[in-house]
Amino acid sequence: MRTMIVKFVRLLVILTIVIGGGWLLYQLVTSAKSYQGFVNGKIIHLRPPIKGQITLENISVGLPLHSGQLLGNIENDRSYELVTEQQKLAQALSTNRKQLEILENRLITRQHRLTKLQNESHQQKDLRIHFENHNVSAVQAELDQAIKDAKRYETLAKKGFAPVQQAEEKVKEVKKLQAKLGVEQSKANAAQAGVQVDGAMNKGYADQRIYEIETELLYQESERERLKAEAETLTSQLATLDESLEKLKNFKLEAPVNGVVWSLGANNHEYVTNETEVVQILDCDHLWIDTYVNEQQVSELDYNKPVEVKLISQPELGAMKGEVILVRTGVGRVEVNEGVALPKENQKSQAMVRVSVAWPKRPDAHQSCYVGSSVETTFAKKPFQWGLPRKTDDTQPFINKKEVATEPKTVVNTEHKPS
Repeated sequence: MRTMIVKFVRLLVILTIVIGGGWLLYQLVTSAKSYQGFVNGKIIHLRPPIKGQITLENISVGLPLHSGQLLGNIENDRSYELVTEQQKLAQALSTNRKQLEILENRLITRQHRLTKLQNESHQQKDLRIHFENHNVSAVQAELDQAIKDAKRYETLAKKGFAPVQQAEEKVKEVKKLQAKLGVEQSKANAAQAGVQVDGAMNKGYADQRIYEIETELLYQESERERLKAEAETLTSQLATLDESLEKLKNFKLEAPVNGVVWSLGANNHEYVTNETEVVQILDCDHLWIDTYVNEQQVSELDYNKPVEVKLISQPELGAMKGEVILVRTGVGRVEVNEGVALPKENQKSQAMVRVSVAWPKRPDAHQSCYVGSSVETTFAKKPFQWGLPRKTDDTQPFINKKEVATEPKTVVNTEHKPS
């Protein structure tokens, strides 16, 4: 009985060793682990858009922040200049409105005068036409009578009952009246056209004044449009300045994202400029994993399969799923200088693999969102191909699928200026 138990235990131990060894061999063939890696994240640099003295809220390094949280106020040292500019714009707008009001009254007066002169011109034209037509009718009547008299005297002169000289005088009188009729008809036509022919053959006084006033009105209307455009510009500038004056006088520095205060670049009541990096904020919504493997492993890993990530300092999070977004070889061994890779001495050949992680819950801001924490990363290997040549595309460098490559640092810095 005892022998049977010993044999059973021995068999169980052998099976355990075989199964365990097989499992380890399977893991070795199908996956690769990296114990060199850490959580990385994006840093936002806050710089004020104005110069002045800053008054910080009760903030310190490591303090969790929420988007829109007030970090401090900056009193603009150009406040007096801004107020002066506001007063200048208001004065210019007031002057513009007075000029426009005066011009509008002048336009109304000139328009009334123009209407009156136009009525007078119409009346004068009607009277002149009536007068000239009457003169034409009178001369025409005289001419008709003179023609009759000339014919009668010509007949009498031919018969010897009247002197020939008297008949000739009647004919001359007809010609004079014909010439006078032509002049009167020309005057009538001129009156119809509104031209005054008795003198310098110009338009009458009313017509001349109408032309002058119409020319003046054209200039004044153009000036009115210019003043209106200027008023719109001044009003827009003044409204913009009024709207932003409080903000420009006392700028509120707010957190643009949810994150953690990473560092402070200014002290309370310190003078700052728009180049001063007042606060650095770790963006807890943009985290990733930077892990490192030997360059010999780069072609063996299957980057299309999920990656398993474990935080050494947070075992309660368990194994998290991740996705490879970037692979860069030569990390720590070369330095890129104007397009030339300069080798460093005594450096191992490594490749950086960047992984995005599906966090099971929001990283703890009180622990700086785990940035800098060490990680254990497990990658899937490509299928083993016994005696088969690898596909050419398997050995090609991995192409970044989501992000632009950045130099590996403890924290990748990106600038952010509040608008």
